[in-house]
Amino acid sequence: MPPAVTTGDQFKLSNLPTDTVSAVHFQPGKGAQFLLASSWDCMVHLYDVTSGGQRSSYEHACPVLASCFADALHAVSGSLEGTVKYFDLNTSQVTNLGIRPASFVVFRRQGFVMGSIEGRVAVRMFDKSQESQKKSYVFKCHRKKEENREVIYPVTAISFHQRYNTFATGGSDGMVNTWDGFNRKWLAQFEKYPTTISSLDFCEDGTQ
Repeated sequence: MPPAVTTGDQFKLSNLPTDTVSAVHFQPGKGAQFLLASSWDCMVHLYDVTSGGQRSSYEHACPVLASCFADALHAVSGSLEGTVKYFDLNTSQVTNLGIRPASFVVFRRQGFVMGSIEGRVAVRMFDKSQESQKKSYVFKCHRKKEENREVIYPVTAISFHQRYNTFATGGSDGMVNTWDGFNRKWLAQFEKYPTTISSLDFCEDGTQ
């Protein structure tokens, strides 16, 4: 049997979430000091695990469904009303990154890829410098022509390949496409699935 967790192995935190916790993440890097926690109470909390106190927090209008660290000093969260927010741990500044995303994923702590219900994908950089923002762009996908009209499908899932800097998108059209995000190229399309793609992921070595 594995060893039992003792009281000395645990941290007691103050100002705990008041509803279901949707995600918890330790700050990346050695000697991580902070813990990020999001909840259905519409809040994102940042805790100092050494003191047990809450360092800061910010609020969404609806329950927070996902959160993660973009890097050691920045966090990203997304909520039920479709808002993605970017949080600076040093300044406690919160930036609204987008409205109505259907899916999003952070890549290499440089930026994020966000899919929309309008069949578009946005590639955005966290760095606000002019040079970095030149790498941000939006493109259309998961669409098809039917009887001289364009049918648009929401982008419902995204997964980023951490080794090759490519990513895959899945849509409510049952299709999965792969993209070279940095060179802005479409790579391949998988055989159509019978229903909406709800989730995607690459294996650790990226071969599947």
